[in-house]
Parts: sequence; structure tokens; C-alpha cells
Amino acid sequence: MSQIPLAGRPLALALAALSLAACDTTGVDGDAFVYATPGTDAAVDLVQDAQGRIVVVGSVEGRPRPADGTLAFPAVLRFDLDGALASAEVYRDLGFGAVVGAATTDGGLVVSVASGPDEPGGSALRVLRTDERGARGPTVLDVAGGYAPPRSVVPLPDGGLVVAIDPGVADRPQLYRFDADGAQRWAVRVEGVQGLTAVAPAPDGGVYVIGWGAEGGVLARIRPDDGTAVWRRAAASEWTPSALAATADGVAVAEARSRSGQGSAVRVVRYGAADGAERGAVEVARSAGAYGDGNRERPVSSGPVAALPDGRLAVGWMRVSGGLESPPDAFVSVVGEAVGPVWRFGREGRWPALNALTVLADGRVAAAGALGPARVTGYGGDDFDVWVALYDPG
Repeated sequence: MSQIPLAGRPLALALAALSLAACDTTGVDGDAFVYATPGTDAAVDLVQDAQGRIVVVGSVEGRPRPADGTLAFPAVLRFDLDGALASAEVYRDLGFGAVVGAATTDGGLVVSVASGPDEPGGSALRVLRTDERGARGPTVLDVAGGYAPPRSVVPLPDGGLVVAIDPGVADRPQLYRFDADGAQRWAVRVEGVQGLTAVAPAPDGGVYVIGWGAEGGVLARIRPDDGTAVWRRAAASEWTPSALAATADGVAVAEARSRSGQGSAVRVVRYGAADGAERGAVEVARSAGAYGDGNRERPVSSGPVAALPDGRLAVGWMRVSGGLESPPDAFVSVVGEAVGPVWRFGREGRWPALNALTVLADGRVAAAGALGPARVTGYGGDDFDVWVALYDPG
């Protein structure tokens, strides 16, 4: 079980896993941008807009203890590169939930919002066009139930969009393709994929996807014209894929392995665009501990991945918690033929959640998630703050 809450899981489970706190301030703290309310605040995704600002999406104003910190509202936050908050749009009228994905478009954004009443069957996934501040405009897609994986909206070169969801049932589409005028071109399920985990742009307007099915982890490249697979392949049986990023010549997938008595590890694997052939793997982190073996050494788990312009990769990973009084450690590693440098995400001794990575126009790596207290209750309602850190890979 990963200690990194992912947008592709149901929102309540993701934020409960956070048990999200930090100082209640808004602004810049060293290399980190902070947005905080007295309750639970968390970033799920981030992107850089056309003006160069960092757009952070997630949820804010979660109910503090003794209430449930998962009852937060979807939000779009924009930061200047010096950490100043440029704008904040909070969608309180949509009910509890989170903005779980964002993409830049001409003149604004497209965001994916999972929200609704706090009751069974009350949630909905909405894909909305917004202005540059995140103020809502036309609805692109409205689906009852389901949830969205990380980076669930992929803009296409022709102005269209591919939207990814996990509907939670076997007979509903997982991928939707829209033209620039908003017309839906196709809606498909990916063969052999029961749960969709992540999506990234592929050449010629298609997308790469990862998910899980009867054969374990699945990676596929999807055609832009009809949604069928160019190729698909199963992940190695002992490895679980968590995230992917498009590279200059294919796609990179972050994976984790954990076996009692054999330890745990995180690696990143490259695959070619044309045929999905594996082009090499690099181990990012290793631990002698694994889930289920008493954690003699704390296990490691994988998180987001992003591609740098020079061909290297930024990979997020965590050394998981040893209990409610022992926070996990979150890191971002730069991976080429070897690993380095490695940065800490958050502050040592406090609870972090690392959810997303992106590469800025100036070459820096931006990481987003949340930072909490030294101890959490395990019941939700802890005070976590949105945390965005910038790193220079050199």
C-alpha cells in the first residue's frame, strides 16, 4: 500500500491517507510556495500557464479536527514564480471534492473536478474550460460517479483534448477524445485495463496510458483517430506502475516492488514510442523492508515522474511511515544513466504527501503536494497545507 495519495484513487481515501498541517501562512518559504487555511489543504496536480505562472489544483478548507479533513472544496491556485499568490478560485458550490487535473489551453485552462454531495453515489466528474484564473466556463464532460487519474486532461496539438477517467464499472468508457470545437470524436475502454492509473501525451496526438487488469500492470499507446491501441504490453509481474511521462523518444514509467522477505524498490523504465519495446531501467531507491514483513527497515514506494529537456527524468518516491508518530520521507530524484541529485520534499520530521511533478520553462522541477504536522491522528482533520517546491536539476 502506497503512502503517496494519488488523484486516481477516490478522493475520500486519498485525503484520509494524507491525514493532512503546517504553519497557517500563505506565501513563499525558501524554495517552497505555501497555501494554507486552518483546515486541510492539498495540491493534486500542477502546470505552468502561458504567462509563466504555476497553476496548482487540488482541494482547500478541509474540516479541521474533530471533523473530517477530507471534506474540502475543489480549488485552482495560481502562483507567481516568486511565490506570491496571484489568484485563488474555490468551487464551494460544487460540493466536497478536488480539482484532480489541469491542462493549459489557448486563453485559459481545462480542469477535471471530482466533487459532489457527501453521500454514496453523490459524486461526479466534471471537465470544465476556465479562464486563466480558473473561473468556470463551459462544461466539456459531465459523468456521474467515477474518478480521474493524475494528469487526467491531455491537450492535443490540434486544439482538442483527451480526457481520462476511471468509471468504476466495467461497461463505461475510460478515455474521451474531443475536437477543438468541443465535439466528442470517440469514447473507449482500453483493452485489458480495469483501472486506469495515469495518462500522458504520445506522438501524433495520441496518448500513453497505464493501468491494472487481470494480468497486472498494463502500458499502452492509444491512436488519436479512433482510440484503439497501437501497442500494449504487461508490466513485469512483480512491479506495480504508478506514473508515466512522455519523453523525446517514448515514455517513462515509475514502478515499485514490495515483497515480504525480499525488500522493496523503486525504478523507472523507458519504453520506445513505435513498438513499446523496453529501452532500459534504472533503480531509484531500495529498502530491505517490505510491506507485511514487520518493516525492519521502512519500505519505499513510487510517485510521480516528469521528463527533463536534456533527457533525464525527475522521479518522486517515499520512504513510508513507521507509524502515526513517525512521518514518511518524500524525495525527488533526478535520473539519467545514474541517480542524482536527490532532494527532500517538505521538511524533515513532518508529514509530506508528494502528488505531482512538472518541468518549468526555465528548466526547474516543480513538485506539488502537501505538508503536515510531526504527528497525525490517523482519523483525518489534521492541518495540512499546500506545498509546492522548486528544484534546479543543474
